[in-house]
Amino acid sequence: MVLPACLLLADGCARPRLPEPPTAPPSLSLSHQAQSRLLKDAQEHLTQGRPRTAARLLGTLLDSYPDSPFHLEMRLALAQAHEESGDLHAAVEQYRRIIRTSRRTSRRTSRLDAPDGGNAAKEAARRLVALGPTLEPVRGGSESLNALQISPGHLPPRTEIPQWLRSLRQTGMTTLVLEMGSRSSGASPQGRGQPPAPAGVYFRTNRATVIDDAIDRLIPLAHQHGLAVHAVVTLRQMDWLKPALGWADRTYDPVERQFRRSAELDLFHPGFQVYLTRLLTDLAETGIDGLVFRADAPMGPTQGFSPYALDRFQDSFGIQLDPSELFPVASRKQSVRPQYPPEFWRWAGWKARERLKVMERLAQAMRRQSPKLKFAIEVHPEAIHDPVEALVWYGEDLLEVKHGGFDYVIVRTDKPLATHTLDGGEPGTPTASARDQAGAGLMTRLIEVVGDPKRVWVTKPLLSANLTAISHELDPQGDRAGLAKGIGLLYMKRVAPVP
Repeated sequence: MVLPACLLLADGCARPRLPEPPTAPPSLSLSHQAQSRLLKDAQEHLTQGRPRTAARLLGTLLDSYPDSPFHLEMRLALAQAHEESGDLHAAVEQYRRIIRTSRRTSRRTSRLDAPDGGNAAKEAARRLVALGPTLEPVRGGSESLNALQISPGHLPPRTEIPQWLRSLRQTGMTTLVLEMGSRSSGASPQGRGQPPAPAGVYFRTNRATVIDDAIDRLIPLAHQHGLAVHAVVTLRQMDWLKPALGWADRTYDPVERQFRRSAELDLFHPGFQVYLTRLLTDLAETGIDGLVFRADAPMGPTQGFSPYALDRFQDSFGIQLDPSELFPVASRKQSVRPQYPPEFWRWAGWKARERLKVMERLAQAMRRQSPKLKFAIEVHPEAIHDPVEALVWYGEDLLEVKHGGFDYVIVRTDKPLATHTLDGGEPGTPTASARDQAGAGLMTRLIEVVGDPKRVWVTKPLLSANLTAISHELDPQGDRAGLAKGIGLLYMKRVAPVP
């Protein structure tokens, strides 16, 4: 005999406190009075022991009236309906959304937007405390990470998402990694003559244009299917920000001996750092499980020369940097590595450290909002096999990354990495290619530096053109052959939208 879920909860077994059915004051519009009656009907279904009927009615209400003055009461009743029917994970997600919505509203106004919003938030917090010990860990467990990275703009239609999530879980996926927002609006994915792709983000916030709140919608569904959700961000590419803000970085042209405005953003600009903190704090409120700092748009040798960076460098070392003295006069096409002066290496090392410090401060701000968030940072392969090259061209220092407080390190290549020696053996066969051995050595070195295979993610490029075909390409069990135990596997593909 299977016991009802609430009998297993100790303190959590106490029945959720149902609020008094709302009574719409006569001053409300006819629409709001109708919403009040429907909410009352749903709550009566709950009190009469029909939680699934109540959940269906409440789901329809929330979809039909997202701006209802009874929004939080509707969501609280939905959470209680899930809890009564034994779907505790879904209930927890609804309780969390009530608290997040309450916090957002309290920042914008002096009161909550629902008549009983404060009580709804208090009851949600009480139920989370009661249910928390029973549901830990809700997701992940001891499984190795098998993740799929996609853009929310490429998700299946809403009605097909539950089945798609189930199929991902059946293939062994544990995590979805979703693009936080757009990065380049200059080109249209449909080709010439078509309007450019929209610029903005994929979660609810008042700090950017919202293309769609796909991340907010997907998280509770993914969690119900046992999938964690991470967001991925490229800090120096956010195409919804207007040039008039003055947050662009500055590059130095060593041939023309002059500064130029960069297409990337200035990570050292104080105003931009404040903006990033607030934007990513809003992202943390969606209930995501982690954040990936992408390695795209790195700071190469001629980048990062904003006035703020130069001033901070001078404050750190008491040196007024002259960019014209940093670069050799020889042609930039030379095949031999240039002989940079000592000041260049001091500058390059400072940029790499300061970049990581910015990310660490952002992570700390997000963890204040959501303490269990995990953070991954992506590095180029050169950071492993050629640290000098990585420092010059990408502003990356793997040893600094190791001590930077990040939970995971990701290495991405355009080709799958060979892994013959990851378990400590000799290269696979006498016919193993030099590339296979080099790939194995690369991963072995990364694990040595990071210190724990569980902190390492490797990537595998996907070739399929759409999500339906991609599901047939995911083979984590086969792709893990030879991988050291515990390494995370991240499938990556910017796919075309499903027709």
